Amino acid sequence: MYQQEQPAGKASISQYFTSLHCPVCHALTHRGICTDCRGNQQRTVAVLSERLRSLEQKYSSLCQLCSSCSGESLHEVNCISLDCPVFFQRFQAKHELAANTSLRETYLI
Repeated sequence: MYQQEQPAGKASISQYFTSLHCPVCHALTHRGICTDCRGNQQRTVAVLSERLRSLEQKYSSLCQLCSSCSGESLHEVNCISLDCPVFFQRFQAKHELAANTSLRETYLI
């Protein structure tokens, strides 16, 4: 996206709506994990690891459900039924798992 330089004292509306939440405590921050959570590394690692474990378990159980319905192998579920609510739950769980995995790789390794 092309951004123009703003004259002194002028601001774009987008700066008022862009904010990040700490993935650990959900406090507003401008840098991924907030300074409080960066200071308490043991708690941060525990919270992120537990969240990742929970998402992996959720995704795995949704894949098992899809596999049993479609009759395909667990790793090759190619269901595209737009009428199935589990399809969207599985898609959302996969997206959340990928985001949290990249978060783990960024901050915990």
